[in-house]
Order: sequence, then C-alpha cells, then structure tokens
Amino acid sequence: PSFTDASVMRADELKGVLLSLLAAVMHALGLILTRLKLRHPQPIAMPTLHMMTASLYLLPLALILHPKDLYFISQPFAVFSIIWLAVPGTALAYLCYYKLLNDHPAVYISLINYILPVFKTILGLCFLHETLTLNFLVAFMLILSGIICPGIPINFSPFDAGSDASGQVVST
Repeated sequence: PSFTDASVMRADELKGVLLSLLAAVMHALGLILTRLKLRHPQPIAMPTLHMMTASLYLLPLALILHPKDLYFISQPFAVFSIIWLAVPGTALAYLCYYKLLNDHPAVYISLINYILPVFKTILGLCFLHETLTLNFLVAFMLILSGIICPGIPINFSPFDAGSDASGQVVST
C-alpha cells in the first residue's frame, strides 16, 4: 500500500503482519525457554535449538496456510534442494560463525554481516548476469571502508603530548 491508503490493509497483508509478529513472539519464547532449561548452555546450543523449534513450528503452519503450495514435496529434486540449503547453507554456516565468534572478538565477527550483500551482488553479477551500477560501486567502497576502519589501531589522544611509532607517549 502507498502512503495515501496506509489505513487500508488487505487481508493477506494483515496475515503477513500477524505472522511476522507471531514469529517474533516465538523467537523470544524459544530463547527464554532454552535459557530456562539449560542453565549454562554452550554458545551454539541457543541458535541450534531455536532453528530446530522454528522448523517444527513452521512446517505445520505451512501445511495449514498453504497446502496447495506444498506439491513440491513429491519432487525429489525440490526436497534435495531444500535439504542442501538447510544443511550446508545454514547449519554449517552457523557452526563456522559461532566457531569464529568463540575464537575472535565479536566486534570483528559482526563485520561479516556487512560484506554479505557485496558477495551476493557479485554472485548475481556472475551467475544471473545482473548489471554493475554506480550505486553498487559506491556502496561497495563504503562497506569496504567500514570493514577496514575498525581494524586500524588508533593511538592518538588529544590529551597526549604525542607518541612515537611504537605508540609510546612522548612528552615535549
């Protein structure tokens, strides 16, 4: 809907909004229940249990809300594609992410989220033959500078007299 008719919401839009709210509630409930049941969980336990329970919630909901759209279950290639996306595309990616999070500071690991759109766009250029635009190049440069800048050590303080190359304060 546009801004002029924002007060009117179609039934399918309302259903989408309500399901999004339900997803947020289930997300919070899953994390709370996991925290209550596991006193000191491993870092990977929370998202693993969360994804498993989310899958268990979504499958019956999909069967109820969109039974006609689930004809693909009879197609072996479609089932293989879903499993392929679920296991290496999601599960292994999360395992790698939490392994990195365990070994490195969270500030640097969070920067991965900024580079993902760049890789997705590059894959779109390569495989989907999308066009390279000036907006992409500008966005790429901004993202790259945002990733590089946090790694630059800053040893300057306006209150210091100065420092040498090793970072030691030199008084004048």
